[in-house]
Amino acid sequence: MGLDEKADEIEALQSIFVTAGEFEQVSDSEYFLHLKPHPGGDGDNHVGISLHVKYTPEYPDEKAELELINPKALNDEQIAAMNEQMEQLVDENLGMPAIYMIGEALQDFLKENNKPELSMHEQMLERMQEDGGDDENTERNTKMWSVLNRRPGHQAHPNLLHHRTTRH
Repeated sequence: MGLDEKADEIEALQSIFVTAGEFEQVSDSEYFLHLKPHPGGDGDNHVGISLHVKYTPEYPDEKAELELINPKALNDEQIAAMNEQMEQLVDENLGMPAIYMIGEALQDFLKENNKPELSMHEQMLERMQEDGGDDENTERNTKMWSVLNRRPGHQAHPNLLHHRTTRH
């Protein structure tokens, strides 16, 4: 892909990712796509990530250097899933420009996983539900959590609380 073709892809990406700050060009062969589930402000953006793109001299016949950076409210499993999806798209589309397709796929992933971060208390309750805790145990843990967190300068860690109150 010649310089003109790379410039064409960058120009297309600039016109597609038009929301303020979504596309950040570093050079003729390097840029960032700052991705959110709803870039136009059509909804809440609880998650987000940036895709750092560096064209290699032979792109798209060889892979561009791609890196996901600055994740917002995404866990390691989600980031790994995004990297896996990105690698699959790169492999499937080797030989043709694919950055738009990758950006769209990552944005779709963000939409599917656009959930607010849970407080420690909410995480504890969710973990207890997943563990199949009985109602009595759940109620006791909830009461203990609220009492412990009311003490000045003290915040209980949900894993410790769960461990101490689970009957083995």
